[in-house]
Amino acid sequence: MKKDPRLKQAKREVEAVNRALKEGHPPVSVPGNNRIKTASSAAAERLRRDRFALSNRVGSPDKPGLWHRLYGLRPDWDCYQLPADEIEAINEKRIERDKDAELRDLKEKLVEARNIRSGVLKLVSDPLHPRFDFPKKASKSGSRTVILHLSDWHCGEVVNIDEMEGLNAFNLSIFRNRVSRLGSTVHELLTTHWKGQPPEKIILIFGGDMITGEIHDELAKTNDALSAPAVRECAERLAGLVKLLRGIAPIDIYSIPGNHGRLTKKPESKGMAVNSFDTLISQVVEMVVNLDKISGVRFFYPKSGDAVFRVYGLTICAAHGDRIGSKGGQGFIGPIATILRGIAKTRSYYAAQNIMIDYVLVGHYHTTSKLPRGFSNGSLPGPSEYSRDLKADPEPAKQNMIVVHSEKGVIDFQEIQCGDAGEGAIYRARSA
Repeated sequence: MKKDPRLKQAKREVEAVNRALKEGHPPVSVPGNNRIKTASSAAAERLRRDRFALSNRVGSPDKPGLWHRLYGLRPDWDCYQLPADEIEAINEKRIERDKDAELRDLKEKLVEARNIRSGVLKLVSDPLHPRFDFPKKASKSGSRTVILHLSDWHCGEVVNIDEMEGLNAFNLSIFRNRVSRLGSTVHELLTTHWKGQPPEKIILIFGGDMITGEIHDELAKTNDALSAPAVRECAERLAGLVKLLRGIAPIDIYSIPGNHGRLTKKPESKGMAVNSFDTLISQVVEMVVNLDKISGVRFFYPKSGDAVFRVYGLTICAAHGDRIGSKGGQGFIGPIATILRGIAKTRSYYAAQNIMIDYVLVGHYHTTSKLPRGFSNGSLPGPSEYSRDLKADPEPAKQNMIVVHSEKGVIDFQEIQCGDAGEGAIYRARSA
């Protein structure tokens, strides 16, 4: 039988690999250290063989090679011994891993103990101390402007206290008293109760419906004063208020027409600002201011019916409220939904003209409220027979005052109460 010539080659290559293993060459490559040759590579280099071919013939610890399949020959992979320095390094790494595992275990136990302490026992490991750090005050405190929204005075209207079941009353005499209370309260807030420098400016919004007029037949029959006397009465009171507040700061006045002051039976769009008793009242007030030589008072008459003006960094639009693109029922929420829709439509209308309105001031609905992007003003007469029939929420006589800071924007909103306990049950505290 002819002898297989490859058997001799197989024995020689396996012995070469065993020799390399005993010399310290590992069976497989060491990750991250390409300088250490494997036993197969060292044997191939010694025998001047191709290392990949030799590796396929002798195999590896987990994969038998050609010589094993043909002759049952394979290197003694277990004869490889790690060098002493490598064994020491491996032991050190094992010790570090054990330490890390022990540290993680301790941390987990500590967290568990803290969770039990805080979650179950409701305790905190470190006692808490109340603390609040006040920010450093700026060198300049800033300026303030006051906006007084005057609308829906309905001078001349009568609300019969008997028909209101004792809830509210209103007539010419009560009108005068409420204007006096309004002016006195505002003056006191801006002087006695005002802290720091006086307001830089006071903005008065003559917001429409300053007289009740005769636009409805029932008003013509029940009013305390017809339009002409009511114009005189209202202008006289407004002029007195302007003179009182001018002693505090310069004043800008924006005149806006309402629906009750119109000179036509039905609302008209063209000339609505010019043909209005509300505009006439403002003009009479301006005339009185000029005759009395009261300086520092400016009047503005926007013919569109909307007053758009700037207060520091804010753009504000004041509108009466009957022309804000939103009308409709009251429902359980009252007029708030209608007002919110009107504010949104007003802002969208001006945004289309690249005028970004920050706040919209609205009257007309006799409802005092601070809303997103707007303020709704109350009225001077308060609840009436008309609101009673609607079963609307009876709101006392109020007017709005807003304070704007030059750096912080709107910082205060006041509802100025104008009624008195003798004018109806709505102004009296409820009995226990």
